[in-house]
Amino acid sequence: MRLSLLVAAVLLVAFAAFVAAVPKPREPRFQNQDQLNRHVIERYRAGAAALPVVYVGSSIAARLAADVGASCVYDLALAGESALTGLHLVVGASVTPHAVFIETNVPERPVNARLIAQSDGWLVRRWQFFATENKPVNLLLGYLSQLRTTNSLSGADARLQAMGLDVQRASYAQTIAPELLERNLREIEAGVRALQKRGTQVVLFEMPIHPSLEDTPRARQIRIAFREKFPDLAFVSADELGRGATIQTVDGVHLTPNEAPRVAASLARHHADACAAARDGFSRSSSEREREFKRPSSRP
Repeated sequence: MRLSLLVAAVLLVAFAAFVAAVPKPREPRFQNQDQLNRHVIERYRAGAAALPVVYVGSSIAARLAADVGASCVYDLALAGESALTGLHLVVGASVTPHAVFIETNVPERPVNARLIAQSDGWLVRRWQFFATENKPVNLLLGYLSQLRTTNSLSGADARLQAMGLDVQRASYAQTIAPELLERNLREIEAGVRALQKRGTQVVLFEMPIHPSLEDTPRARQIRIAFREKFPDLAFVSADELGRGATIQTVDGVHLTPNEAPRVAASLARHHADACAAARDGFSRSSSEREREFKRPSSRP
């Protein structure tokens, strides 16, 4: 028994030394979506919560993560979730961001309390060695991905896009149950008001999706519901983020790799002053912050 414990301890120390000494994979890889989300939350808690600007949202906004300014913005959007889970994390954090941008595209999913709890492990909070990205299998996947010589598609695959659009058109033809939408909007409102009391500027933004889905019953219902619930908040529309370019997407709702940088740059323009103020160490009042952001557009 003692020998087994000794061997385990030696292996643990050896692996810890390997993690500390060897460069990490250029891009972390994970065994499943749940681990990816835990990684995003762990990074937020490990220090990204102190950044001036935070995005919260679903996998639609998560497509911007690779293209945001890492010194100013943290993309807390989570795959398979809604903005509520990320918003809950931001409200519960010990630091207050200058601005929080809330993606509005997927408001029907509740807070994922299980994911939040699983991402708050005692060991991870004390030793980053135990973080999800450092699991041996995940490190191996990351290193193996660097060996690939083929480039992934930067645009849309016509066959996969057609299949995805069929699914999304059927979904977007249906509206969200009004009672479900209203309940989740009340939860979002509670988070918004809590942040505003702490001096945080809150901005809503609608991620661009395929043009054939923009004016469907579901898209219009969500857009109108947010504007009616939050008439005081700035709303960055999908049109503003797309900046007139045709959005293809890979499946109707998720941006292609060559669309994401352009949309990320468009969204960054709406918090450029906040990032500049943070770099200069200049703290402004809530009324001054309000003038940094564009007001809602008139599109229903």
